[in-house]
Amino acid sequence: MAYFVDPSPSAGLPGEVHTSQLNDLGAIRKMNDGSEYIYLAGCSSCVAGSVVLFRPVAFTAILVASGLKGSVAVSTGAVNTATKYGWFFLSGEYTQAVHLGSAIASNVALFIGGVSGQIDDTAVKGDQIFNAFVRNALGADGSIVLHLNRAFVGPSNESTG
Repeated sequence: MAYFVDPSPSAGLPGEVHTSQLNDLGAIRKMNDGSEYIYLAGCSSCVAGSVVLFRPVAFTAILVASGLKGSVAVSTGAVNTATKYGWFFLSGEYTQAVHLGSAIASNVALFIGGVSGQIDDTAVKGDQIFNAFVRNALGADGSIVLHLNRAFVGPSNESTG
């Protein structure tokens, strides 16, 4: 069973959706498996497995979409309005369902998908998600192992795409 090992107090666990703010926005907590989660306010159409962007100060999720920049996380629940809150996956290996644009190959660069909230391995200049990759190709059951290490979409010396 996964649990927080961070010494800072926190309310709730990944997958829970809160109708009131129970933690400081932007709070980061470490789980017993070494993964990290960040507490964010939700956004419209955000469901479990949605890939989101967030920015410091506001700490409100925005579904990834072409041309947007920011830090990347994965929603662990249906945090589908700005008045709902929850823990979003930030760093480590995520083995739950993630919204994909199509089948994704192993160990390749990831990009924002053609649909808001999705990722894909089709190269799109300016939309690469850095510090993110899939450890295994899409399984028959739709599962992947997504590895994030404080991933982001932003300015870089991109040569891919």
